[in-house]
Amino acid sequence: MDAHPCLVTPQTDSENGLLLFCGENEHGSGDFTSLALIHGKLHFRFNCGTGTAQIVSGSRVALDQWHSVVVGREGAIGWLRLDNDTPVTGHSQGDYNKITFRTPLYVGGSPNAYWLARTAGTNRGFQGCIQTLSINSRVTDMRPWPMGWALSGADVGESLNRSHWILIH
Repeated sequence: MDAHPCLVTPQTDSENGLLLFCGENEHGSGDFTSLALIHGKLHFRFNCGTGTAQIVSGSRVALDQWHSVVVGREGAIGWLRLDNDTPVTGHSQGDYNKITFRTPLYVGGSPNAYWLARTAGTNRGFQGCIQTLSINSRVTDMRPWPMGWALSGADVGESLNRSHWILIH
């Protein structure tokens, strides 16, 4: 999610859930970046090592509707844009401006979600569908490896009735 924006196109069935998480470790301590739904609003959080930025959407996410979400970060400054709303900006505290990523990018949850409640603001998995995930202007193929980039998953299936192929419970 560094410098270039990350685009996510979700349709949610719940007002709470983790959409994206990547960090220095899987327990949420240290550097990280996350995107989560908390009480119907999007929360983009990141920590460059000396303090967490928390950027919250001005609007609530409507259930059962497609949304366009763009998040990005350049140094300690980050931004979040929901649909056609004005982007919301924020910054992390301290002097550091880089993030060390050692975990995979988790989409829709994490095997250690319990530990992420404090860091990401929720320990619930995302419930709904994700149509598009684009990072650094590159669309991520979320099909299982070797056809796509997904190494493993849980409670993931196709959702043909929603005009796309991935459903996350």
